[in-house]
Amino acid sequence: MLKLVSTPNLGHQYQVVRSDGLPDVSLTLFANDLLKSLSPSSVPIYMREVLAAVDWAQSDAIVLRNGWSILGPPAEVRNIASSAESVG
Repeated sequence: MLKLVSTPNLGHQYQVVRSDGLPDVSLTLFANDLLKSLSPSSVPIYMREVLAAVDWAQSDAIVLRNGWSILGPPAEVRNIASSAESVG
């Protein structure tokens, strides 16, 4: 499970931390890049939904069976989105 942590005194305002306690670099950079287009108070709200989708994709049987990655090529991400739509 991924978690967004506010770290204003470090190099990044936000860090995304994996369940093993290590940072997820790609999602950390994404979260901090959002500060260029969203207000600081909106970033945690937006990231809550992104992290929920990533967590779901990392545990969904169809996604796992097909070896798709949420951070993979666009075709894989589209397949994951289609799979999520069929579930919801």
